[in-house]
Amino acid sequence: MLEAVKTALGIAADVYDDEFNQLIAAAKADLRLAGIVAIGDTDPLIITAVSSYCQANRGTDTDKRIAYKEMYLAQKRNLWLAGEYTR
Repeated sequence: MLEAVKTALGIAADVYDDEFNQLIAAAKADLRLAGIVAIGDTDPLIITAVSSYCQANRGTDTDKRIAYKEMYLAQKRNLWLAGEYTR
């Protein structure tokens, strides 16, 4: 999942790996709190949701962070509405 998120965010350096691993864990925990149980590390919808969460929770560009947060919330809602993700 780490490499997929870094690719989605356009980051190649390993210097942020610890930060990203924490954000990935937080995103997965947030999805679980919403009732999403099928959180596969290779699922493109999960990767997109987690990547959006990571973008929303790092950096200093407030406008972009807000946009990514809205994107994450929409993706989380869509996953929640899809029965195969909530069982």
